[in-house]
Order: sequence, then C-alpha cells, then structure tokens
Amino acid sequence: AQVSILPVGESLQIAFGLPEETEDNVTILYWLPTLNSGQGGWTELAAQRSAEGYLALETFFGGTFILVAH
Repeated sequence: AQVSILPVGESLQIAFGLPEETEDNVTILYWLPTLNSGQGGWTELAAQRSAEGYLALETFFGGTFILVAH
C-alpha cells in the first residue's frame, strides 16, 4: 500500500468527536505501511483536543487513522 501524498499546499484535518466523559488518555494512530520492513505498523500522531470536544490534527497525507484509548 502506498501513502497518499496531497498536492503541495494542500492539507486535511482529521477529527474525532469525543464524548464529554472521555479522559485524556486518547490518541490518534496512523497506519504507516513502511514500518517493520514493509509489513506496516501503527504510529502515534500529535493531536490536540479542542474546546468543542474533538481530538484533531492537520496532515499532508491520507491513509488509515484510528482513535484509541491507552
């Protein structure tokens, strides 16, 4: 699988809505196909929690993103 790179100057925002009772132990993971000698693996991305109740990040590439509690 290839990582989809967006055109220069373009970005997209990934945002997950969080229930009010959600603790601070959540993060966004990204599936990076090049990890583990090309077998792929999850990597944690820096995300910020908004006052509106979202965990969000801005990225310059597409792919598979998941919200996890740890």
